Amino acid sequence: MTVDSWGRATAGTTLAAGDLPAHTHTASDIVSGALPFTIQKAGSAIGTRRGLNLIEGANITLTVADDSANDRVNVTVAAASGATHNLLSATHPDTAAAAPVLGDLVAANGTPAWARLAGNTTATRKFLGQTGTGTESAAPAWDTLLAGDLPAHTHAESDVTSLATDLTNRPVKGGAWAISKAAVINSSGQLDGAAGTATDCVLVNGSSAAKANAAPHARRHGYRQWHPR
Repeated sequence: MTVDSWGRATAGTTLAAGDLPAHTHTASDIVSGALPFTIQKAGSAIGTRRGLNLIEGANITLTVADDSANDRVNVTVAAASGATHNLLSATHPDTAAAAPVLGDLVAANGTPAWARLAGNTTATRKFLGQTGTGTESAAPAWDTLLAGDLPAHTHAESDVTSLATDLTNRPVKGGAWAISKAAVINSSGQLDGAAGTATDCVLVNGSSAAKANAAPHARRHGYRQWHPR
């Protein structure tokens, strides 16, 4: 500003921002305009703008209300459930579309994709098994249980059918195989002990009879001579 000799302003310029000392304002001092603010997503800045635009996406509903009393805008986000659909349907890109049947299982196929594994429809009890390559698996399949599928194991004597009978019929020392008894196959195809006396012979049919006087006679009638021990 320029003044004359009497102190009167004769020329000058407008006040610039640099002419003001450092100072602050309260929010009430700002009566017009909009301040820019930083928009963030998960803590990362997206941009600094004066406005924020909210857009409803698929199955999303936005309810927006201006709350002037609290100097804010309230936004309510509601997620709507989608239409119902089948598990193995084209809605899921990682599945092979199929309709479920009683007993079905779901397993990954070679695509790979989740696919229907049909249940065992035979009247034979089967088990689900698979054999891999050592590095990769394979599709599971129903199969009967084989002896080789069982681990090494033991059984009690009571688990073996007719074990006691078979042991009784085998040649062993003891009362069942006393002197004057011979081992024969009985009518049931089992090993049996035929009783006799020192004067008897055991016939080929397992019975015993009196010893003949001559060896040719014994051979002619189909029996062998008894030799007591």
